[in-house]
Amino acid sequence: MTIDLMQSKKKLKYPQIRVWCHPHYIGKSGDDYFYTFKDLKLARQFIRKHKEAEKEPLIAYNGEELFESEFRQLYPKVKIG
Repeated sequence: MTIDLMQSKKKLKYPQIRVWCHPHYIGKSGDDYFYTFKDLKLARQFIRKHKEAEKEPLIAYNGEELFESEFRQLYPKVKIG
């Protein structure tokens, strides 16, 4: 679990699925960035096709970024995607 600084002023009302990308993973320069997805299946497909992507999507919600397993433990009744 990580505190999500992007939600410091306004927490997300609904969970957001994010895949973080790191240009240095593929030998490029630049800042890290993320893409958002409507469902976990699409996020995982993106990860398989992009070497700059983190290996697991994160769920941003309630001021935090969590792995799916952490999210499901803390928010079992909240729907992802």
